[in-house]
This record gives sequence, structure tokens and C-alpha cells, in this order.
Amino acid sequence: MLARTFILATFLATSASAQGIYDDCPGAGKIARRMMEVRQLGVSLTDAMKVAEGADISVREFVVDLVKAAYSEPAYSTGEMQERSVEEFANGIELACYNGRDQLLGK
Repeated sequence: MLARTFILATFLATSASAQGIYDDCPGAGKIARRMMEVRQLGVSLTDAMKVAEGADISVREFVVDLVKAAYSEPAYSTGEMQERSVEEFANGIELACYNGRDQLLGK
């Protein structure tokens, strides 16, 4: 779990749109939740990327990066594991956002 959190934090820090995302960490978590839900529903990577690339320009790079991160995680067949995966992914992105924001603010 620590390695995954580190990867998520690195992912947020390197995203070109991360600066703006730090202004809305709950929103980042919500987008992450939706991307992992799509992953767990079995939507193809190609279709998920088409949707991500159609996102508003202000968050497009972030959403594309989230799709890549979500599709790097396994898809599960049971509802319980799917829900757990969604929650862990969203919480990890949101936590990385808050940690990154604190670093930007010198906390």
C-alpha cells in the first residue's frame, strides 16, 4: 500500500495540471473514483481514453493520467472487490492530492 501511495503521489506531482487539481482534492478523488468504476465495469481502455481525451482542457491531462493509472490496476469480478478497489484508488488519489498541496504550501 505504501508503494502504491508513493506512485500516486508521484503521479500527481508530475501531472502538468496538478497545480490546479490541488485546489480541489475532493474533486480529484471524485474523478479518480469514476475512472476506477469504469475500469471495474470492464470498459475497454480505448473507450476510456476517448472519454478522457474529450474532457475539459483544464483537467484533460489529469483525467488521461488517471485512466492510465486505473488501468494499471487489476479488474475484479466480485462486487465487493470492485468496490474496495474503487474506494482505495479514489482515497489514494485524494490523499496524494492533499499531501502534494501541503508540500506546495510548505506545510
